[in-house]
Amino acid sequence: DDNWVYDFLHQAREKIRYSYELCTRMLDEMVIPFFPAKAGIFVYADFSSLLPEPTVEGEAKFASLLLDAARIIMTPGAAQHDQKPGMFRICYCFVSPELLMMAMQRLDNIIVKIRTHRIHWDNLTPESMSDIIA
Repeated sequence: DDNWVYDFLHQAREKIRYSYELCTRMLDEMVIPFFPAKAGIFVYADFSSLLPEPTVEGEAKFASLLLDAARIIMTPGAAQHDQKPGMFRICYCFVSPELLMMAMQRLDNIIVKIRTHRIHWDNLTPESMSDIIA
């Protein structure tokens, strides 16, 4: 049925647009630079200012912290052969908008801890970040 397909695609586009706008709005609020998407289901964002060191190892530590403390998975730039440590790909369409909002709020909580509390990276453990998933 052509009408069903048209409606389905229209609704899918609207959901993708909503998730993209949610993701980019929150990145703007977190003051995280990103490349605006022209199409697709990813946002490429620059978290280099938050790394413990500007290396692939520092990027891996940040990715591990996100996973262990907040259960957030983002694709590190190194996995995409990016030469700049700290670049991450965020897939904003893989989850529901509600789950995306939760993940972005957790990401914001981690960023606030790193920026405002100036916690030394050696002390950033899942235990020290236990309130992230509260």
